[in-house]
Amino acid sequence: MSLVVGWLMDNFVAIAGDGEAIVKEENGQARLLGENVPKFYLFTPDVIIAAAGDNQFFDVLVRSLEPLVEQSGGDEQLFEYLATAIPLAAQGIARYSETHNQELLLTGYDAKQRRFRCMRWARSENFVEHEILSGRVLVMGYGEASKTLARELARGRLSQVERLDEVRPTLEGVVRDVSALALERANGNVTSCLIYRERVNECRLASEARR
Repeated sequence: MSLVVGWLMDNFVAIAGDGEAIVKEENGQARLLGENVPKFYLFTPDVIIAAAGDNQFFDVLVRSLEPLVEQSGGDEQLFEYLATAIPLAAQGIARYSETHNQELLLTGYDAKQRRFRCMRWARSENFVEHEILSGRVLVMGYGEASKTLARELARGRLSQVERLDEVRPTLEGVVRDVSALALERANGNVTSCLIYRERVNECRLASEARR
């Protein structure tokens, strides 16, 4: 598998991912590039970048963006700076990469706009920007069947969530279960993270998950 599943809400965002990097080559064949591969990276405690595809592509991208984060010095416009820089950097790296299924996601708290946001890019669309609305289940990875299954499982299970501390285990369970059902060997190395601000209205969680 190569799978990332998340949930974006008004007051928090959560991301879970497996540890495999699978890429689709020009001839359409899938190739396993590595295991125990991180699917996300925290630029700051409030901003995450996540990826599905080539781990080397992701590593180079993160390293190219770190100077921008360091130079921002806590600037409240950091999220917007990254949203502008990521597609430009990704397009440059893509010129020297054979990966054809690279997907990227920037999410977290935008201090300038004072809200949680999520931006998404895919190499198949030349990294054109898409902003994801609050309340959405986020899915990236290899294999349309696996992504569809992950999305349906996540929607169903998150609709039963009532407490914030249930979100991460729920997303991790979705990733593990989809991995177990996939044709590729199951990957048990699932990691996750949660960013939240203010007090989350937990009674709204179940109803929001049905979007």
